[in-house]
Amino acid sequence: KEVIGFYLSDHPLKGVESVITCWTSGAIIDLPKLYEHWQQSSIIDTDKQNYQFRNKEGNKKKVQIVGIVTDLREMLTKKGTRMGFAKLEDMTGVIPLVIFPDVYQASQNHLRSDKPLWVTGFLEAENKQVKILVESIILLDELFRRTRSLKFNLNDLTEEQIEQLSKILERFNHGSVLCHFYIKAPKQDLWIQIEPEPPKRVQFNMDFIENIQNCFGSTRFVEILF
Repeated sequence: KEVIGFYLSDHPLKGVESVITCWTSGAIIDLPKLYEHWQQSSIIDTDKQNYQFRNKEGNKKKVQIVGIVTDLREMLTKKGTRMGFAKLEDMTGVIPLVIFPDVYQASQNHLRSDKPLWVTGFLEAENKQVKILVESIILLDELFRRTRSLKFNLNDLTEEQIEQLSKILERFNHGSVLCHFYIKAPKQDLWIQIEPEPPKRVQFNMDFIENIQNCFGSTRFVEILF
């Protein structure tokens, strides 16, 4: 991608975008409107004492976003420390990142890894372009490791697809994330929970998501629970 400007295979976030909504403020394409709404509302963040110089006035919107770093530049500050400027991309767009020395030093390996990242920070605009002043960066896989359980909506799956799902769960059965299964009762607005014996547990990571996406073409029937 770095050389030719596009991905030869599916985008690295394909299939992930629908299951990570509980961890994000939205997609990158949503951030300009989010910034505009925050500015119009004149909201002051009550946690501003925890933000140091990035948001010491409490007037910047804090956001969480998942993406891939597609461009990274390093710069020396006047104090001789290194900071970074990067571009973060998801399936909807690209946003600039400003990475101050404390975060840059702690996250250089992640920034150069080509792996999906979970970025938190504060929205700021310059020349009408929104950017993020980065507060923290961790690998998306780390968030997967914090997941406690998964909810599977079986209602729209055929018997054959449920069998395929069972095989994937069996392949990843060496993990600790508990699986819950639901179907909707016919002609009723009632969901029924199905609990297998023994309970199903899986290792939840990017490989698991990729298997679900490749098999079903979507991950929308999977929901993360805490």
